[in-house]
Amino acid sequence: MTVQSLFRRRGFRHFVLSAVLTLIVVTFLSYRFGPVRHISLEGEGNTSVYIEWVIDGDTVVARGGEKIRYAGIDTPEKGEPYYEEAKKRNMELVLKRTVRLEICRENPRDPYGRLLAWLYVDGLSVEETLLREGLARVMTIPPCGLVKAERYRDIEKRAKASGIGIWGR
Repeated sequence: MTVQSLFRRRGFRHFVLSAVLTLIVVTFLSYRFGPVRHISLEGEGNTSVYIEWVIDGDTVVARGGEKIRYAGIDTPEKGEPYYEEAKKRNMELVLKRTVRLEICRENPRDPYGRLLAWLYVDGLSVEETLLREGLARVMTIPPCGLVKAERYRDIEKRAKASGIGIWGR
């Protein structure tokens, strides 16, 4: 059997096509879900990262797979009112953009291994924006949740008084 006769056979072409497609899928998945490249916790605690994915209103994934949880706030969970609005607004703010992180130095990771940080886009606080628009509430889990709690409570109080977002129900 010659090489040319092998390529003429439909089964062999199907095998080669399947092998190539499998290789492409495996390559994509290993890049997307491969080993997580953690953000360095050395230095002053500020770093810039590119946000590849938004999980929900207060959790994102940076290039390299590092999951980042916003410190000091909580947004509605899936199935709760305003979940979709909070997630969509978070996407508008950070998805496919480079953001500046201020990492919580006292306790940089939550019990799920996510990096705890405050995010800034063009100098604006993402957490404060979500609070101001009534799409988040203050979450004061020590130590990170206490760092900006007073400021966040003032912003939350104004959103409540305006009856916007989660405070309008």
